[in-house]
Amino acid sequence: MNTNKPEPLFAEPIRKRCPICGERTYSAVGIHPQCAVRQADAPRERLLAAAKKRARETAARLAGA
Repeated sequence: MNTNKPEPLFAEPIRKRCPICGERTYSAVGIHPQCAVRQADAPRERLLAAAKKRARETAARLAGA
């Protein structure tokens, strides 16, 4: 019994690569929806992290005073 798989008749269509993660994407835009959300949220996350850091530093100054 032959267990080898037959060769495909047609070549696999070339898909676009997501510019964020590098994986193949099936989206018409060429970027995964979750990657687009992550990219859009990046500036907001940086602002939140900076605000949190400032709050920690202020709390530390007030506790030390």
